[in-house]
Amino acid sequence: MSGNLVKILDGNTFVVSDDRGDIEASPTDPTGLFSFDTRFLSRWVLTIDGERLNALSTDDIHYFETRFFLVPGTGTVYVDSKLSVIRRRAVGHGFHEELQILNHDEQPVKLKVLVTSTPLMVLAAAAALFHFASAPMLLLVSQKLALASPGREAALTSAAIVTAQLVTIPMGLVIARANTFGRKPLLLTALTALPVRGLILASVDDPALLIAAQVLDGIGGGLFDALLPLVLADITQHTGRYNVSRGFLGTVQGVGGSLSQVVAGSIVVAAGYGSAFLALTVVALVALVLVVVAMPETAPHRV
Repeated sequence: MSGNLVKILDGNTFVVSDDRGDIEASPTDPTGLFSFDTRFLSRWVLTIDGERLNALSTDDIHYFETRFFLVPGTGTVYVDSKLSVIRRRAVGHGFHEELQILNHDEQPVKLKVLVTSTPLMVLAAAAALFHFASAPMLLLVSQKLALASPGREAALTSAAIVTAQLVTIPMGLVIARANTFGRKPLLLTALTALPVRGLILASVDDPALLIAAQVLDGIGGGLFDALLPLVLADITQHTGRYNVSRGFLGTVQGVGGSLSQVVAGSIVVAAGYGSAFLALTVVALVALVLVVVAMPETAPHRV
């Protein structure tokens, strides 16, 4: 953490950062974007060409607005940069930040400006892990059904698919209340359903129980896939980056789901179906722990 803390607030919403405007929450540095006693942002770090900036001064314009005057590092004790940055931040009807980069040289420059935010990366990792664990399960279930009931595999597989789809429908009604329940509790419900489903599938061979376990597929998949665009919209609000972020999430989901088919198939050949389901369960548990520890609540509060 650099220098002193800078705070701005509007009603029940406030932001605490270092004197560069950067947010890096830790047990000893209670920085972040907070509203109604909930932290919505725990990492917000600005870099130019991969380097953090140095603080020159701050200007507290209003209690809800401030400016940070910054320069890139020069590698010496003397600040003689050809660039300077004015970082304006305000709260009230959302979290707003504007960057103004000034070139004091006669020649144009090319810069890579990056603001990193933890929630998007956590959501992407959770999505990749969720689909890695979930994608092969139905295929493995259909194979277990075929082995347990030769000649009835088509009907039983259809029943498994229909069971999950029927449960998915009421999950849409639950998502309609996401502002009331909160995004994170519903996300945790979806992520909990997946490892429970994996444990059941690993331990039973009875066709009725295998099909019944698909109820958890409807709960987990129905909630997660419907929540994903909502949480992403919360994270990217006022940034103009929703579409590119959605494309990024879709890519990591696809990669996770595709790789898992190969991995799960290899485990089945080497160690059997039970081991494959247990391995997928472990991956699902990693996604659950990641969201519990690192994902903030993103739902907007109503006053």
